[in-house]
Amino acid sequence: MLRLSALLIALACCLGALHAHDLGRFPAGRRVANLFKAQPEAADGKSGTEPAKSLIDASKWRSLNAEIWGGVVASKHTTFSAGLGFGFKLMSNISLNFRLEYNQELGTARTYRPQVRAACFEPTVRFHFDFDPMIAFYTDHGLSASAGYYYYQVDKRISGSGLGKVFMLTLGTVHTAGLEFGDDFTRGFIETGLRTNFALIQSADKSVKGFQDNLREDGRFQWLVFRAGLRLYF
Repeated sequence: MLRLSALLIALACCLGALHAHDLGRFPAGRRVANLFKAQPEAADGKSGTEPAKSLIDASKWRSLNAEIWGGVVASKHTTFSAGLGFGFKLMSNISLNFRLEYNQELGTARTYRPQVRAACFEPTVRFHFDFDPMIAFYTDHGLSASAGYYYYQVDKRISGSGLGKVFMLTLGTVHTAGLEFGDDFTRGFIETGLRTNFALIQSADKSVKGFQDNLREDGRFQWLVFRAGLRLYF
């Protein structure tokens, strides 16, 4: 028994020494650190693909478009809006668009606050950025012209006393940004933005002449809280 134990111990020591000897054998050769190795150059001598060129190429499929939407416009007189538009491609990721929008405040006319009904016409230039085949980011920049009526209750002390109205024509700018999602033909979109209005012409009924000055200071800036709609490409 003692001899068997000694033999096993000697055998274990031999195997351990042999294993340690093998682990110490590292093959000779050149070692290269690839952690910070530069990316291989493209065929044209430039490394990788230029991001701007990729975004432009991704938008080449765009063509004529038509759209319809609804939303909310917040200003001193918050209104609901609905509109439609159409556009055509100028370049792969730039298009010229024309929008017509109708705004209406659903509240009743009052002596101190009008009921608003106005139409807006917006020619804009749109920049598309297709980061994904199904999702695109875009911005619109252009002019905004509006014509509308502001209806006031003539006399709050007399129920049903009639309405007085002020007509106002304005000119300003519009700037929006949004997301577009869908396939190459049918795409939904949501957007928000800012619109400016500067009064050019005002006229009023005799009964509400005094409200013209108040309106001239109103509506300089409007927040297009959201527009949500559908856009078709042809």
